Amino acid sequence: MTQLPQPLGRALLPWSYFLLLGVSNALLAYTQWPLTAKLFIGFYGLCVPSFFLAWAFKRGGAGEWPRAGPFSTASLLPPPAAAGWGVLLAALLFTRFFRIGSNPLWPIKDVGHFGILGLSLSQNWDGRLLWGECQSEPLYLWLLGLYFKAVPASSLSTRLFPALLSVVTLGLAYGAARCFFSRSFSFLAVSFFAAGFADWLFSRTGIGPVALWPLLFLALGLLAKSFQPGAPWWTEAALGACAGMGFYSYASWPVVFLSIALAIAWKALRPPKKPLPLFLFLFFSLGTAFPLLRTHLAVGGLRHFQEEFLQLPLTRSIPDYFNLLFWDGMGSHPDGPSWGGVFNPLESGLIGLGFLRLALSPLRNLSLWFFSAFVLFLLPGILSNTLGMCHVIQVFPLLLIPLLAGLEELLLALPLPRRWPAAGMLLLASFGLNAYHWWGPSQDWKNLPPGQSDWISGEYARAYGLLEEQQREGPGWLFTEFHLDPFNKTLELFSYPFDALQNPKWRRTRPLWAALLVNKYYLPFLQKRFPQSRWDILKRDPLPNNLNLALGLIPVDPSAKVDWGRWGTADKALGDLDLEMKKAGPGTRQGVFQSELRGQYPLFSGDPFLLSVYWEKMAWFDAVRGDGAACERDYQNALEQGYPAAHLYYDLSMAQRADGHLREAGENLGKAEEQRRSPP
Repeated sequence: MTQLPQPLGRALLPWSYFLLLGVSNALLAYTQWPLTAKLFIGFYGLCVPSFFLAWAFKRGGAGEWPRAGPFSTASLLPPPAAAGWGVLLAALLFTRFFRIGSNPLWPIKDVGHFGILGLSLSQNWDGRLLWGECQSEPLYLWLLGLYFKAVPASSLSTRLFPALLSVVTLGLAYGAARCFFSRSFSFLAVSFFAAGFADWLFSRTGIGPVALWPLLFLALGLLAKSFQPGAPWWTEAALGACAGMGFYSYASWPVVFLSIALAIAWKALRPPKKPLPLFLFLFFSLGTAFPLLRTHLAVGGLRHFQEEFLQLPLTRSIPDYFNLLFWDGMGSHPDGPSWGGVFNPLESGLIGLGFLRLALSPLRNLSLWFFSAFVLFLLPGILSNTLGMCHVIQVFPLLLIPLLAGLEELLLALPLPRRWPAAGMLLLASFGLNAYHWWGPSQDWKNLPPGQSDWISGEYARAYGLLEEQQREGPGWLFTEFHLDPFNKTLELFSYPFDALQNPKWRRTRPLWAALLVNKYYLPFLQKRFPQSRWDILKRDPLPNNLNLALGLIPVDPSAKVDWGRWGTADKALGDLDLEMKKAGPGTRQGVFQSELRGQYPLFSGDPFLLSVYWEKMAWFDAVRGDGAACERDYQNALEQGYPAAHLYYDLSMAQRADGHLREAGENLGKAEEQRRSPP
């Protein structure tokens, strides 16, 4: 399984080919040239040189090529010195932990989704195996729930968890590499993976799919050990348990399982046939995965897969995903590349050279398995309806094989004393490109695709800065549920340490201040109600609005005309409702949650602000259900029983226009503009 093909040879050919690939990939990735120009570069800069090198290999004959051993050949590169390990450790600390509290400035909404569910698990364990509308697998949530039991949720601890998971992943990656490669190439494998954009991004982004990587590296290491002579019987059993546990990590694991199963089946069924390894692998893997597989096969358990896959032609999805990997992944930002592809041009050049080396060699075991696995690993991406790094997260570790094969080919063309300096320069240059990618374009919110501009909330980032400064006076009551964003819970998660409503630590404490996060068009009414309050408008967009939030900091005055306890109960009721919506599967009807909210009406009645919030939430549910008449009634109730805010008139006019009530819609649109310009 570990035997690799002989190198291509000839000193000038591999370096010339690599440099040409690097320049061509850079032009494809970093220029805005028209499609015709890029097709020209792709043909003459990638295809023609590949055919030429293949022709040179075939014409020269395999006998002319120096036959170096596989990656485990000690003479190719001496083991790395202690200074090399020191540099790797310093780079690891820098990439994972430098400015971890502020980079990225604010996380994507998926971080809040997984974080708030993990926080919920740490408080009340939930045994469900599929979570939410996307039917997320539970492993990452389990780990996060246990982590929050030991380390209280906060901005820092939420950001720290994926960084720590990345360190564990890199340790497993080195262990897996040592089962295939020499110490020197295992060191280079971990170094390139740690310096790569993919691991850098996921180490700073706490989302569920990243739980796949540790199990993938562990499985690859056990797979290599199972092919070693004299491997004990329990190796296949451990590999099976690991492969079964992988199903709990991410939805794309089945292709990983299939690639491992094919290798074990080949080993068991080749002469002399020994079916016991295959039996042990299947018994432990399917036994471990059975509860999750049974849940998927239950009614509605495959609904997300049915909605997510096989609705786009392959002629579109295949180019999109190769673009994502090597040239232009902009459509997958913010949880993907925003400057070129996932792999920079130097990495792409090494991978291209490695691909050619593996393809032109005699079809050895590793080459056969690699190309089979590569096709399988791409399937979750090219069969899906969307472009995202998560769909092909299993591909990035696999591509270390051609990357190292290409690197070995370059190093074999050099004298021994120049090999480590050359490898170091390539690694340093690749690190520099990825560092610029992460610290530069990836942190520029202007690069967000139009359809994903709500993935990162600048309003929440500004609100957190104000709250973090205010919390120096002690904990406060944070009313963060009185607006129409049930999905993005990043602010609630980051503010948990000083939120006296959420955090049981402050249950017996009466705060000196409260914070109110609301639509900014409520501000004139709330300023009158709380004369000593201070308000910051977090977004200054004109109508039509998205969230248009404002943050109010209000002294907790016993003489104020507000029942803080009732407000807190209403806020908690809405937060619990949002949490149940996050947990529920795609088959759950919104009417179920609306009925639950309807039963909470007594909490909101009698207070004009709470009634406005209540009816606005009811209108949101009716709009989702497509009941235009009910939506109109909800907005009318909000205006009559609560505060006649400008955005409520506007939303009512939009509902009336959608139902064909154009005259009433025009009148209410005029009232919205009048209220906005001349609030009471």
